[in-house]
Amino acid sequence: MLLDIHALKTSILEMPTMGMENPAPPPTTFTKIVNKGIGKIEAILKMILTPHDPPEGLSENYILLIGDKNITNFQKILELKGLRRNEQQQLIEQFQQRDDEK
Repeated sequence: MLLDIHALKTSILEMPTMGMENPAPPPTTFTKIVNKGIGKIEAILKMILTPHDPPEGLSENYILLIGDKNITNFQKILELKGLRRNEQQQLIEQFQQRDDEK
Protein backbone atom coordinates (compact mmCIF):
# COMPACT_ATOMS: atom_id res chain seq x y z
CA MET A 1 0.00 0.00 0.00
CA LEU A 2 2.86 2.36 0.68
CA LEU A 3 4.10 1.81 -2.87
CA ASP A 4 0.63 2.59 -4.17
CA ILE A 5 0.56 5.83 -2.18
CA HIS A 6 3.97 6.76 -3.57
CA ALA A 7 2.75 6.14 -7.13
CA LEU A 8 -0.36 8.20 -6.42
CA LYS A 9 1.74 11.03 -5.01
CA THR A 10 3.97 11.01 -8.10
CA SER A 11 0.93 11.13 -10.38
CA ILE A 12 -0.66 13.99 -8.43
CA LEU A 13 2.58 15.99 -8.57
CA GLU A 14 2.69 15.53 -12.35
CA MET A 15 -0.90 16.73 -12.89
CA PRO A 16 -0.23 20.49 -13.19
CA THR A 17 2.14 19.90 -16.12
CA MET A 18 0.41 16.93 -17.72
CA GLY A 19 0.20 17.26 -21.50
CA MET A 20 2.76 20.07 -21.76
CA GLU A 21 5.56 19.71 -24.27
CA ASN A 22 8.14 21.28 -21.96
CA PRO A 23 6.89 20.54 -18.47
CA ALA A 24 8.11 22.85 -15.73
CA PRO A 25 8.26 21.78 -12.11
CA PRO A 26 4.92 22.13 -10.30
CA PRO A 27 4.40 25.22 -8.13
CA THR A 28 6.15 25.01 -4.77
CA THR A 29 2.94 25.61 -2.83
CA PHE A 30 1.20 22.77 -4.68
CA THR A 31 4.11 20.43 -3.94
CA LYS A 32 4.08 21.34 -0.24
CA ILE A 33 0.33 20.75 0.07
CA VAL A 34 0.55 17.37 -1.69
CA ASN A 35 3.57 16.28 0.37
CA LYS A 36 1.88 17.28 3.63
CA GLY A 37 -1.35 15.45 2.80
CA ILE A 38 0.35 12.32 1.50
CA GLY A 39 2.73 12.38 4.48
CA LYS A 40 -0.22 12.04 6.86
CA ILE A 41 -1.58 9.11 4.87
CA GLU A 42 1.85 7.43 4.85
CA ALA A 43 2.19 7.88 8.62
CA ILE A 44 -1.21 6.26 9.22
CA LEU A 45 -0.35 3.35 6.93
CA LYS A 46 2.99 2.85 8.68
CA MET A 47 1.17 2.77 12.02
CA ILE A 48 -1.28 0.19 10.72
CA LEU A 49 1.65 -1.95 9.57
CA THR A 50 3.54 -1.57 12.89
CA PRO A 51 3.34 -4.75 15.00
CA HIS A 52 1.44 -4.24 18.26
CA ASP A 53 3.82 -6.43 20.21
CA PRO A 54 5.66 -5.09 22.19
CA PRO A 55 3.10 -2.44 23.22
CA GLU A 56 5.86 0.04 24.09
CA GLY A 57 7.08 -0.05 20.50
CA LEU A 58 3.62 0.70 19.14
CA SER A 59 3.21 3.67 21.51
CA GLU A 60 6.66 4.99 20.63
CA ASN A 61 6.05 4.66 16.90
CA TYR A 62 2.69 6.38 17.22
CA ILE A 63 4.24 9.41 18.87
CA LEU A 64 7.10 9.51 16.36
CA LEU A 65 4.99 9.00 13.23
CA ILE A 66 1.71 10.72 14.09
CA GLY A 67 3.17 13.35 16.39
CA ASP A 68 0.44 13.66 19.01
CA LYS A 69 -0.48 12.09 22.32
CA ASN A 70 -4.25 12.01 21.77
CA ILE A 71 -5.78 8.81 23.11
CA THR A 72 -8.81 9.07 20.81
CA ASN A 73 -6.58 9.23 17.73
CA PHE A 74 -4.48 6.36 19.06
CA GLN A 75 -7.65 4.30 19.51
CA LYS A 76 -8.72 5.06 15.92
CA ILE A 77 -5.39 3.65 14.71
CA LEU A 78 -5.96 0.52 16.80
CA GLU A 79 -9.40 0.12 15.22
CA LEU A 80 -7.89 0.50 11.74
CA LYS A 81 -5.40 -2.23 12.68
CA GLY A 82 -8.39 -4.50 13.32
CA LEU A 83 -7.58 -5.17 16.97
CA ARG A 84 -10.26 -6.48 19.33
CA ARG A 85 -11.51 -4.28 22.18
CA ASN A 86 -9.62 -6.20 24.88
CA GLU A 87 -6.36 -5.91 22.89
CA GLN A 88 -7.04 -2.22 22.36
CA GLN A 89 -7.62 -1.65 26.07
CA GLN A 90 -4.24 -3.12 27.00
CA LEU A 91 -2.48 -0.95 24.41
CA ILE A 92 -4.39 2.17 25.48
CA GLU A 93 -3.37 1.57 29.10
CA GLN A 94 0.26 1.24 28.00
CA PHE A 95 -0.07 4.44 25.96
CA GLN A 96 -1.51 6.32 28.96
CA GLN A 97 1.23 5.02 31.27
CA ARG A 98 3.88 6.13 28.81
CA ASP A 99 2.32 9.58 28.63
CA ASP A 100 2.05 9.83 32.44
CA GLU A 101 5.76 8.99 32.84
CA LYS A 102 6.84 11.99 30.77
